[in-house]
Amino acid sequence: MSLLPQQLTKLHQLAMQQTPFPPLGQTNPAFPGEKLPLHSSEEAQNLMGQSSGLDASPPASTHELTIPNDLIGCIIGRQGTKINEIRQMSGAQIKIANATEGSSERQITITGTPANISLAQYLINARLTSEVTGMGAL
Repeated sequence: MSLLPQQLTKLHQLAMQQTPFPPLGQTNPAFPGEKLPLHSSEEAQNLMGQSSGLDASPPASTHELTIPNDLIGCIIGRQGTKINEIRQMSGAQIKIANATEGSSERQITITGTPANISLAQYLINARLTSEVTGMGAL
């Protein structure tokens, strides 16, 4: 089963609250329904301080997780549906290493902003918890 639309909406709102600048055209999570003003790219750069050479977006970083082989399937999902869902919701790049002979674990590398990484970790842990507790509906 996949997440309900209400659950996806809540996760998306949570992720948007973690980012300092929501994407252009999105509503402000603090004031639902209120559209954020659109600015030209030059105005946006000035507002974010990029005209002075500063980068307003948090730097991308990498985090690694190790997952037992017997649980990796619940994270990947049938034909990659679950991992693609996690990638889409979190906005992070997620790579799962191929199984190595003799190892009982798989390496997962998550790359993105700290908020992207945090949300991806949360979603992966939620999948693992639901699998281990027998509530595979997430």
